[in-house]
Parts: sequence; structure tokens; C-alpha cells
Amino acid sequence: MNQPKALIGSFTQAIDTVTSAIASIPSLSDKKQFALDLWGNVLQATGNAL
Repeated sequence: MNQPKALIGSFTQAIDTVTSAIASIPSLSDKKQFALDLWGNVLQATGNAL
């Protein structure tokens, strides 16, 4: 019963990892880096909650 939640949580955390990696690209503007980092944190929190 908890298996779908765990799968979705793991997938969400994987997306967070990719988002955070993209946010660390130096050629992006500060605004884009901040936005990607923020979304990465939101996704990580969501994945952890699940």
C-alpha cells in the first residue's frame, strides 16, 4: 500500500537532484539559479514528505 508513495517520493527526489544540478551551472543568471534551487528544495521536501 505504501509502495506507490515510496516510488513517487523517490522519483520526486530524483527530479530534485537533476534540478539542483542544473541550478549550479555558472552560465545561468542569478534569477534562474535561485528559481531552480527553490524548486529543487520544494521537490525535495515533497519527496521526503511522501
